[in-house]
Amino acid sequence: MKYPTGKQKHSFTINFFEQHLAQALDDLWRVGGIEEDYSHDNFLIRWRLSISCILHSFYALDSLVNFLAYEYFENSKSNWYIEIEDREFFTEKHLKDWQKLSFEKRINIVWKEQGFASIPQEINNKITELKNLRNWVAHGNPYTIIVEHEFIRVDDETVRGITHATYPDPNQKGFQSEEYKSPAYLTKDDAQKAVRHALECIVFILNQAKGFHVILKTFYGGKKEYWFDGNKPVDEVLRDLSIDA
Repeated sequence: MKYPTGKQKHSFTINFFEQHLAQALDDLWRVGGIEEDYSHDNFLIRWRLSISCILHSFYALDSLVNFLAYEYFENSKSNWYIEIEDREFFTEKHLKDWQKLSFEKRINIVWKEQGFASIPQEINNKITELKNLRNWVAHGNPYTIIVEHEFIRVDDETVRGITHATYPDPNQKGFQSEEYKSPAYLTKDDAQKAVRHALECIVFILNQAKGFHVILKTFYGGKKEYWFDGNKPVDEVLRDLSIDA
């Protein structure tokens, strides 16, 4: 058999969805392995990994919506491509400014075009919470926290400080979240919630879209490849990946 010689050009599309989701899962596994002691260094490591996990969880969801839009509206070779004349009236107008649109508008365009079932309000609320936290962490806006503490004299030469409560300034309404702690005190628990909430929406989307799948390549506990297509519930996915979330 003869093989062609000379220069060849091939193209393939990069889908960041699988990379962001795999990174979030790896970060969650890593933060779970760090001892929860009172060491300031360990606190910072847990905090940074938790932030990374939260960011990549939302980025995975965002990337999935962008990938679906690419397959539906841009990739004419795709089996899921929607011809221009078959699209909703306002879709073409919005596609011109796709990168400037909010996450809510982008997902709404995909939903209307495909006639997907509405995202359950419970999942929608969790994604809104995750998006708000992601925005604050990603843009790094300063904010104020209030610490309630007292000083107790131990002896003639020693005074000990006791912290009773730490919470965001109530005047900064952006942090009155029911799901997550304030950004300066994010922990493994917040990372777990972020992964679960993102996965709930991702599984719902993939189950609606049908036919889309990715191979997740993770590195916790040794490299592992996992077929992910939205046909398994979140608890089963996490169990398959040996993640306690």
